Amino acid sequence: MIYVDVRVVAATNRDLMEEIQKGKFREDLYYRLNVIPITVAPLRERKVDIPLLVDNFIATFCLENNKESKKISLEAMDLLVGYSWPGNVRELKNIVERMVIMTRGPVIEAQDVPNPVREQPKPPLEFSFFEYPLLRDARREFEKRFIMKKAHGE
Repeated sequence: MIYVDVRVVAATNRDLMEEIQKGKFREDLYYRLNVIPITVAPLRERKVDIPLLVDNFIATFCLENNKESKKISLEAMDLLVGYSWPGNVRELKNIVERMVIMTRGPVIEAQDVPNPVREQPKPPLEFSFFEYPLLRDARREFEKRFIMKKAHGE
């Protein structure tokens, strides 16, 4: 006999209890899989994560595409943060990859942000640093925004 230690990680965007009620998902399988449920909020509910994800994606895609390091302007970042992201992190990743590839200069500007993101209403000018879970994260974001505004002569 061979013993195996296996872990199954499964993800879905469906309400499995509802699927069980409809007879579309086996109840016994649900209880076998649902040992340690991990619920991740959609990106639209985690706006504070967007700048970190964008910076990471830019660095990754610059490296993968042999591009010079790029930065993103405050206005472009505000457009990304203000968008609802129906496609979640995957959509954000695709948009950032497109911007890295298509933007010629070293800075991704608001006009480089593709539609439908750019068509969204602008987010309020007042940004709440209280959304950050840690003081150091809020301070880092404030410093970044302050420097970017000063660099653009505002």
